[in-house]
Amino acid sequence: MVMKTKRKGNLFENKIYKELRELGECKKSLGSGSSDEPGDIIFLDQYAIECKHRKLMTWNTLHRFYHKLIKEITTKGKDYIPLVIYRENRREIMVFMQLDNLIITLHFDEFIRYVQTKRSIFPTYIP
Repeated sequence: MVMKTKRKGNLFENKIYKELRELGECKKSLGSGSSDEPGDIIFLDQYAIECKHRKLMTWNTLHRFYHKLIKEITTKGKDYIPLVIYRENRREIMVFMQLDNLIITLHFDEFIRYVQTKRSIFPTYIP
């Protein structure tokens, strides 16, 4: 069961990596927490991304992953914008992030459209 869960997470991370790589510079962190970079993926040298594919994703769980990523960014002395890209079983891919003082979720496709049009969806990031 553990290997099945880990494999599902790795497949999801690879899928997100491949889609983002088509849009611009993208690099994967090596190993969980062992890299100099926070999160699973660094995108456009400004976003630190944590990828999660779970059976069920509660608001509290999302918050926990998000704040863990913020702590990792701070601890490693980086200045990335944190994103949690997640998917529940049989659901669409979503992006969890902070926009000004709001914590929001949006569809992954919407995030891709913003990146493609070069519009910044993060006018002010407040950690």
